[in-house]
Amino acid sequence: MPASLGKCAKLKHLRLEANQLEGPIPDELGQCGKLEGLDLQENQLTGGVPASLGKCSKLKHLRLEANQLEGAVPATELAKLTALEMLVLFRNEGLTITASGAQELKEALPNAKLFLPRVRLEEEVRACTLPAYLHLSLTLPAPSCTHLPACVPACSTPPYTPPSSGRRPPRWR
Repeated sequence: MPASLGKCAKLKHLRLEANQLEGPIPDELGQCGKLEGLDLQENQLTGGVPASLGKCSKLKHLRLEANQLEGAVPATELAKLTALEMLVLFRNEGLTITASGAQELKEALPNAKLFLPRVRLEEEVRACTLPAYLHLSLTLPAPSCTHLPACVPACSTPPYTPPSSGRRPPRWR
């Protein structure tokens, strides 16, 4: 995509879905102050979601799904898009968002329909700030347990009870 699109000061809608576009989304699109709709889904776009899109204050629809985007979603910048009605970022295998970033978007854009990529929990687990709304049940292999902080319950493997004559071993609960 050409960076010169950012010079289109009066551009309101850019619909280029399913056009086999390749390469990164230009940062310069953040200079399109009148942009209301950006539809770039179903291409082969790479790189990250430009944080500069957070400057497009009139943006109502941002659809970037089904590309090859990667990295972390710039949640703090996208949360500034208070006119946003729809944000679609899923179906990008390498794109992630932290649980706190997802929460930030949900709180800043309460009326927007959000279709987010997979939530990455590593930072929250390390900092012991897992959001309560996730209601997580962690099941990890025993070697992984040694690297978890104290806020995550210790992993334990139930003791093995060999079956006695004709009886089944007890079920784990």
